[in-house]
Amino acid sequence: MKFGILSNLTILTDDMIEWLVKNKIGIQVSLDDLEQSKPLNTGENSASLVLKNIERLKEAKVSFTINTVFDYSKTKSLKKLIDYVCQQPISQYGFSASFTINDDTCIDEIMDQIKLAILRLKENRFDVRTSIFTTGLYYRNVLIAVY
Repeated sequence: MKFGILSNLTILTDDMIEWLVKNKIGIQVSLDDLEQSKPLNTGENSASLVLKNIERLKEAKVSFTINTVFDYSKTKSLKKLIDYVCQQPISQYGFSASFTINDDTCIDEIMDQIKLAILRLKENRFDVRTSIFTTGLYYRNVLIAVY
């Protein structure tokens, strides 16, 4: 039996890392953007802290994966994020996109960004399986599973 943990990795102590290593438990890291991520309780951006903690996991040889929820209105550079993911020692990556728009003119741009992300992931050993669901005229939910 295997166990895992999902975290935004904003809190990671040395004791937690030791426990993960000792118990051989991996962690899935939520990383939605390299520059603009969910705010900490101080109001500061969490992206640099999460990236620092990913480096700590790698140094300790803790098994991890990354999960991204692409938000067109918030993600600064999907290309940079995907390039970062491709450089990590991971074999699994979760990617989903969910957005609500009132202007269909940006649909093509969104889909182009997602297509480029899929191609980049495929070029870098990820087995990409895609499912696209459309409900309603202005709401699009795109789920891309990468294994």
